[in-house]
Amino acid sequence: MLNRDIIRTLCQAAEGIYDQREARAIAELAALELWGISRERLAFDPDGTSEPEGLEQVVERIASGEPVQYIIGHTEWCYMELEVGTGVLIPRPETEELVRWIVERNGTRSGLKVIDLGTGSGAIAIALARSLKESQVSAYDISNDALRIARRNGDKWASSVEFCQGDMLSMNPIESVDIIVSNPPYVPQSDLRTMDRNVRDWEPHGALFVPDDDPLLFYKAIVDFAVGSLRSGGELYCEIYERYADDMLRMASERGLPDGEVRYDMMDKPRMIRWTKR
Repeated sequence: MLNRDIIRTLCQAAEGIYDQREARAIAELAALELWGISRERLAFDPDGTSEPEGLEQVVERIASGEPVQYIIGHTEWCYMELEVGTGVLIPRPETEELVRWIVERNGTRSGLKVIDLGTGSGAIAIALARSLKESQVSAYDISNDALRIARRNGDKWASSVEFCQGDMLSMNPIESVDIIVSNPPYVPQSDLRTMDRNVRDWEPHGALFVPDDDPLLFYKAIVDFAVGSLRSGGELYCEIYERYADDMLRMASERGLPDGEVRYDMMDKPRMIRWTKR
């Protein structure tokens, strides 16, 4: 089979779900990772032949909407290759912005005590452990499947991170914490029908969705945990749903964190908040 025909076949599978540009990118990524067909190889040897083992199965998986990151088993994020699988969310570029904000404010400090709630693949915790000098980073998740992946990522990139099982809805306070960060479930259940098929049908719903009648469910628990855990001057950072920024500020103020600052993401949407404990 010609190299260009492999790419074309993968593109056709993806075009039913993605736009043409993204379909091409997915096809090239899958071909590179699974069979070593790079852009350079395609440009200089489009008629080269190979025997791509498992092509039919990969085509079926792409056509079903399965994210290419799950198919190849990893994703590039914050200059790291992180393992991902169906038990964890695929880390997003906007979450890199949350990490950068934390590092911008705290990168010159050392010995910070940091907690990541709902760690998933471990992405945020690992990135912070690599960026904040001599930090003590602990990361919690309710899912054993997620923790297995997070620990493998930690072993590869930041073995100092302590991964623990814990439910952010019922965690007891931990004293003298400098930074708490969380990217919890925040998408209202009613938005399920509008989401892209590759997210809706494949990524873990427990890490995405919240009840329509209590969209701040996790944030209430996170704020309460932060009020009881942060030292004076400590900071809470959260990724948020763009529609709820004002509600978040009001809720946190009522629960003991009045000093909140909203930050906009690369798409000019209010997607992050930082609170400082008095």
